[in-house]
Amino acid sequence: MHAAPAKYADCDQQADLAGGSELAWGTGEGNSGVMYATETGYYAYSISKAKTAGKNHVFAWQKEASGVTTRFCLNSDLQPLNAGGCRDSNW
Repeated sequence: MHAAPAKYADCDQQADLAGGSELAWGTGEGNSGVMYATETGYYAYSISKAKTAGKNHVFAWQKEASGVTTRFCLNSDLQPLNAGGCRDSNW
């Protein structure tokens, strides 16, 4: 028996999540969200309250259709981050 394929596109808004989410949803400090979601992949993010040089840390996950997941660290200007828990823009 095979599990049904994931449908990430059905989970790209807070209201789509079963039982809701305790995460603050949005694009501000301390918020999380989904930039895009398809049937086979997604790009999600969380914006920390921590700052380096006055800019928040952004932690992002990208899952490709191939199943490969990549984690990124950026600042709030979407530039690579090498501070806090991030090294070479990875965590």
